[in-house]
Amino acid sequence: RDRLRSRGLGDVYKRQQMDTSRMKDPVYSCVTCIPGSKEKMAKEYHYNKEICADVAASAINFTLQHGIRPSVLKAFVLCGNYDYEQLYMMAQTFQEVCKQNDMLFTGMEIAAQPVNFSSQEYNINATVVGVQDRDKLLNYEKIKEGDALIGMRTQGIDGTHYPIIKVMLDRRPDLLHAKIDEEHFLLEEMMKANVAYTREIMSLQECGYLHGAFRVHNSLFRNKGWRELPDGCLLYTSPSPRDRSLSR
Repeated sequence: RDRLRSRGLGDVYKRQQMDTSRMKDPVYSCVTCIPGSKEKMAKEYHYNKEICADVAASAINFTLQHGIRPSVLKAFVLCGNYDYEQLYMMAQTFQEVCKQNDMLFTGMEIAAQPVNFSSQEYNINATVVGVQDRDKLLNYEKIKEGDALIGMRTQGIDGTHYPIIKVMLDRRPDLLHAKIDEEHFLLEEMMKANVAYTREIMSLQECGYLHGAFRVHNSLFRNKGWRELPDGCLLYTSPSPRDRSLSR
């Protein structure tokens, strides 16, 4: 608790009133995520809502992969004299993600710095605080041979791939507005927000079904994805036609 207060999140703890009365040894987690280079494309092509949902989901999922229940989220925006309606929409997006994941939204702090940022520039991040009993944390110690692997697919492309995406678009700028199929454009698919899986992960964990969790970042390069699987686990995936279009 003292560590939370030292990071300026003491008010978050008080407002949420995390119930740890039934926990023998509660462990607290504080995760802050930034969207990275994906944010640059969001600003350029006005995907402000999607990037807010994306960074919130990332912070939540990073918390979940350790078996910790995310409880509260606080957002932060550093910007110039940005449009009020857009800022309000961004705050509403963070709030909606919290509602979908049974979390408390403690607000979106705005730091206007017109000297350092133009009117259309901003940087965002999302901080998630959670708690879990130590004996329920997910780590490699509980993974054993014969465990089944459950995959939860999310939309969009992970932010870690965007430097590579930028190189691809610099070489082939025509791909940016190219169609993947009759209904979908590449830009739309790339900017889709990731999804948080709080209810799904927590439901499985409460039943005692989960021995571990990890996030796959190599989905864009499927032939290397096996490197992130724990020893003793096997996985077979069948990509959709849209995935095959992206891989080309």
